Amino acid sequence: MEIVILILALVIGYLIAYLYEYIAKKIAKSIHKDAIYIKGYKLHHSIYGLVLIALSIFFIQDIKIFLLILGIGVGIIIQHYFTGDGLVLITKTK
Repeated sequence: MEIVILILALVIGYLIAYLYEYIAKKIAKSIHKDAIYIKGYKLHHSIYGLVLIALSIFFIQDIKIFLLILGIGVGIIIQHYFTGDGLVLITKTK
């Protein structure tokens, strides 16, 4: 059962990352910028995956919740890695 939860969570994380990219591009296009920046820094969505992985540690007592949160975080990072950005968390603008 746990492997099913982990695989499902990886897929969910992967899809969440695509949805995030789609929404971010729409917002960026509407404000005539190429991306969304906060105080000169671009937070890539792989940082959210890292936060979820760290957060999953607090749920280690409940293996199903732990695997769900962990898998979503890893799925986000995998999607970001394979879309060509690699494992990038934060970049500073020029």
